[in-house]
Amino acid sequence: MKREMQLRFCLSLVPALAGLIVVLFTPWHTAGVVLVLFSAPAMFALLRCPYCRQYLGSQYVYGKYCPHCGKKLE
Repeated sequence: MKREMQLRFCLSLVPALAGLIVVLFTPWHTAGVVLVLFSAPAMFALLRCPYCRQYLGSQYVYGKYCPHCGKKLE
């Protein structure tokens, strides 16, 4: 389960990184900003405890338990 959550975290970073690359290296700045802004809600939607559905953020990376409900994440 923790591996799946790490994959979700990485996938939510892809639009942000793509947006930064677009903003810095191409003339399509608006598209880059849209990609960066899209990644924040995606991260909040994907990084949730499967049991209590609370947002985990970076707290789950090193922890084995949900800081909200205490259930095991691995």
